[in-house]
Amino acid sequence: NNRRPRILHVEDDLDVVQVTQALLEEDADYTYATSLAAARHELARNHCDLLLLDLMLPDGSGLELLDAISPDTKVIVFSGQNLDAAFKHYVTAELTKATTSNERLLATIRQVINQDRN
Repeated sequence: NNRRPRILHVEDDLDVVQVTQALLEEDADYTYATSLAAARHELARNHCDLLLLDLMLPDGSGLELLDAISPDTKVIVFSGQNLDAAFKHYVTAELTKATTSNERLLATIRQVINQDRN
């Protein structure tokens, strides 16, 4: 399977989007959405392998998207806000923006993407 993984990054801070997009351009097809509405639209149009999810969005919580993704889509929460324990079983990994280096973000994303490919 040589298809590049598709990553949807749900994030309203365009600085974060820019950095993440640069990190991932060699590894994956990267798309972003800055709101829940845009993310839902994108998820309805395209399957994504990985959802990189910010929790605080202009139109609600990123967690509202968990019911809109297919069961084989992995979720990494990458947010300034901590994830409620009730949602931990939905996500493969959780990273906090303030304490996560770009290297760790990239390593975590690669690890999650490659889990399925072997």
